[in-house]
Amino acid sequence: MSYGYMAWAVDIDKLKEVCGSKDEKLVRMICGRFKHDVADLDDTFDYLIRSGAPTARQALTALIDGAEMVGHGAMYAYAFKLLVEHFGKSLDNSALYPTGLEFPGEVDKVLKAGGVTVISLSGLSYGSAPVKFPSPDDFPRFGHLTAEQVKQAQRQLQAFTYDGNDYDTTGAIANLRSWVDTASASGRGIMAFFH
Repeated sequence: MSYGYMAWAVDIDKLKEVCGSKDEKLVRMICGRFKHDVADLDDTFDYLIRSGAPTARQALTALIDGAEMVGHGAMYAYAFKLLVEHFGKSLDNSALYPTGLEFPGEVDKVLKAGGVTVISLSGLSYGSAPVKFPSPDDFPRFGHLTAEQVKQAQRQLQAFTYDGNDYDTTGAIANLRSWVDTASASGRGIMAFFH
């Protein structure tokens, strides 16, 4: 089975601001804009919803209301992804979707050996979200960088040279460079999901 990364350049502070804002209009706007995604999530997780998990809309509403959330982390994480998509700019992931489960660790070793410590694929899949919600038991995995971390990562990647000849690793590093360059140019952070 293949997995992969999806990432957005996004204002991390804006995400923090809207979570807890109780903005019902925003819930309606996101559920309308992403109505097929909301329906797909509800279909995919129907077995969980029937046993008490929130629907995608309920999970999104809980995030935006700042309500107490217990269990069912996958629903909240996917609802948060809709919020990120709404406010963010999608980043090219052509070299990172699909990929295997072992590949991120291999790329991270190359980056670390070259002095790149601020950004890693593992950090973008085993990291954290900038807002609190229950952790998923499995997928999606996620991680983020603040705007300041993006600038630090950009400096490190500019100084980094990959001398290897692995096509996949070269592509992954190019994707990461593109991510930090795009996010840095707009003063945004990065939010990534791995599933």
